Amino acid sequence: MRTTIALGGLGLALAMLVTGCRRHRVDEIEACTPGVVYAVACDSMGVGRCSGDAIIRVCDGASSTQECADGTVPYLAEDDDSGEGRCPHATATCPTSGAFAVATRAYDSGGYSCDWRVEPVGSTGPLVEADGGP
Repeated sequence: MRTTIALGGLGLALAMLVTGCRRHRVDEIEACTPGVVYAVACDSMGVGRCSGDAIIRVCDGASSTQECADGTVPYLAEDDDSGEGRCPHATATCPTSGAFAVATRAYDSGGYSCDWRVEPVGSTGPLVEADGGP
């Protein structure tokens, strides 16, 4: 029992070290208002959080996140380093489907985390409430 707890604690500490104690949001479909321009980002300029060198890709939500990640469908926006540091900050106009497919990946083989958010450009706060996590 003690070995399991110790190994679990070691795994958590290692994960925090690799990702810089940042949460990573999985690729998802995110609702938006057609025709409105949004920031889709995981930078430290008020939209999400990141560590490492992440890339974000935004596709029409009529596509799956896997198709978006694989590049088998056209993307609306893709960004590597437009945010603070090496964090992505893309802008895209919401398509007629009323949704974005958002996919992230590392620039290279290094570790990364991307707690991305989607906000209307010019808004004063998050479209989705920020999590209370680390």
